[in-house]
Amino acid sequence: MDNKQYELLKYQIELLKKMVNVDDNPLYDYVIDYNISREQYNIFIDILSTFSLQLRRQSGELAKDGVKYFKAHKESMLSKHPHLDTKVLNELSIEDAPTYEAFSTFITPFLPEDVKPLTLLKRANQQGIYTDICEYLISESQK
Repeated sequence: MDNKQYELLKYQIELLKKMVNVDDNPLYDYVIDYNISREQYNIFIDILSTFSLQLRRQSGELAKDGVKYFKAHKESMLSKHPHLDTKVLNELSIEDAPTYEAFSTFITPFLPEDVKPLTLLKRANQQGIYTDICEYLISESQK
């Protein structure tokens, strides 16, 4: 793709963003603005899901058989994203309370340098994605 095509594509994306209500999709707007790839986005969502399971277990919403589901979810993440840090992933336990520090440590290596994990959480929460864990981790980040 030459520079002219690239500039046209950027302009078209800019126009599309003006056609869509960005206030309804703040996470997607952030993903576009910070050039977060599909894979990086999917890793973020998978990590949110993992931490959400931990939170649900802590609050008693996830039954004992949730342990099997949690393990299967982690295995699925490794098969979809083989470059994930297996040590960090294996250290995550369903019995542990999720923390902002653990979330940030886990997600940061996969994000563009200028992307802040807390901003991602806030945008996901505003868009209604995994609001339970987003609100919890946002609160944790302020401690």
